[in-house]
Amino acid sequence: MQFIRFVGIVPFGVGLTLLCGLWFGGTPFDRAPFFFKIMGSFVALMFLFVGSGFLFAKMPAQGQLHSMLSELKKQQQGHQPEGMPSDTGSAGYQCTACGATLESNADVSPHGDVKCEHCGRWFNIHKS
Repeated sequence: MQFIRFVGIVPFGVGLTLLCGLWFGGTPFDRAPFFFKIMGSFVALMFLFVGSGFLFAKMPAQGQLHSMLSELKKQQQGHQPEGMPSDTGSAGYQCTACGATLESNADVSPHGDVKCEHCGRWFNIHKS
């Protein structure tokens, strides 16, 4: 976790150096038009904001990260597509012609067309 904070030093340092160089720098910056100083300041502020976000943001504890990750995995595994029953033995779709249940390993086209293994007829799982 501390490495993420360390990464923030680089953009923060670039922004601070650019901002100080534009307004308090030496000879090359003294001759720069006011417009370039303003535009450069906006760029420097963006670097400062990003760097300070990394440096000073509240980071979750290691245990919190593990619990958040396990909760996301549970949610992802428990998610069923709309219209899909939750039983695992079959896909939950039935043939419109014979009523046979579609197996979970059946080949379904991207449009939802599938061939019934029992009667051999084609049907669309999105229309059933």
